Amino acid sequence: MSEQPIEPRHIAAAIVELAHPLLLRAWHYTIDEHALATVPGDIRRQGLRVPHDSRDLVPVEYIDTEALALVREWAPGSGVLIGPRGCGKSHAAVWWLLEHARAGRTVRWTQAGMWAPNGETDDEARLCKSPHALVIDDIMSVHALDKINKLALKRVDDGKPTLVVSNLHTFHDGDGRRVALVDDRLFDRLRDSRVRVVSGPSLRSDPPDDPIIRGHGGAWRRASALLELVGVTDAAGTPIRAGERMPDRPLPGYADAVFGGRLELRLAVAAREAGPSPEQQRRAKTEVARLVCDELGLDVRDVAARARELHYAPSYSAREALDAALAELASRPSSPARQSLSEREAARRSELVSARERTRLQLAKLRAEYEESELYTPPVIPTRERLRRLGYAAEQRPSGWALTFRPRSLQGKMMPPQDVETWLRSEDEAWKVAEDMYRD
Repeated sequence: MSEQPIEPRHIAAAIVELAHPLLLRAWHYTIDEHALATVPGDIRRQGLRVPHDSRDLVPVEYIDTEALALVREWAPGSGVLIGPRGCGKSHAAVWWLLEHARAGRTVRWTQAGMWAPNGETDDEARLCKSPHALVIDDIMSVHALDKINKLALKRVDDGKPTLVVSNLHTFHDGDGRRVALVDDRLFDRLRDSRVRVVSGPSLRSDPPDDPIIRGHGGAWRRASALLELVGVTDAAGTPIRAGERMPDRPLPGYADAVFGGRLELRLAVAAREAGPSPEQQRRAKTEVARLVCDELGLDVRDVAARARELHYAPSYSAREALDAALAELASRPSSPARQSLSEREAARRSELVSARERTRLQLAKLRAEYEESELYTPPVIPTRERLRRLGYAAEQRPSGWALTFRPRSLQGKMMPPQDVETWLRSEDEAWKVAEDMYRD
């Protein structure tokens, strides 16, 4: 007896399962980059700590600095970091901002060195009022100090975490007078423990040979390519692209990702285009799986073994359930009126099938009885377009095809779609379920 062909969904599920840590790192990296979109590119890429040429996207360890120790102590609250260039202030600020972003908060980074005293940057100042967490970096001029202190004071009073980063603690105005970075009101709110001067050896080095394309470096391109390779959807089954915000949906969260939908479709298309021969289909699926495994660093033999386990798992589960049911029947005391073999078989089947399957069997029995009666008139099965207008829809998900139905309220308004049947093998099967429901 020849071995059953492994379905594309089981191959895709095996690949996603074995490569899940790598795919999860890729997803987190793209979400982190998207969340820190307002951070200058070089600071953002260095702060995320994933080397531009990394294949496994494993971040390097943080360098322990005085600035990082302080923001960890302050988090999630506010503070002011003052220190020379290269001592790790910006890297610490990226860590602090990322902690808020990963908690689902809105964040922003502003370069105060570009702020002008004549109102040209009022729009930027207004944008800095609303985010939950704000980093004010690169303060270079005395002219913007009043505006920065008012903004920081208002945010601290409103309970919004704000981190100010500067190379200098005092500036000189046009008359040569010294002006403090933090005015008395803001200093009183933060207290001395949260306005700190830090030091340390310079961490600056030559920039890596990382070609920047459309604002993204090599680590983002690697992460994006991996997600495009297998496909990623949110928990609702809606496809999403790496770092892309849909206009009608919020940014997907760190845990809101399902991998493998595109890979499953790719395997299915390859098998269908290979021809009717099972051997041709097997070779086509194997070729696609081999290419994906090479990119993900997987052994195709491990994937094949896991895919077979997933493929035969339902059979194993059914066999175990059957053995358990037979053991339970065997353990029951014998009664004078013993059931016949067909009755025992019917009882066993009734115990094993699901409630939905029992309903389907009852409908089939009633349908058969009705078709044999004299009152039977063959129903007119509507077209798929007619079924769509009635509220039915077939959609593909990582777990297979699903049939949904949108009922109408008493006022005639369309209600949200509800799942009718899931884990279907094809679109034709989904529409067959719709036709049967309409006929019933």
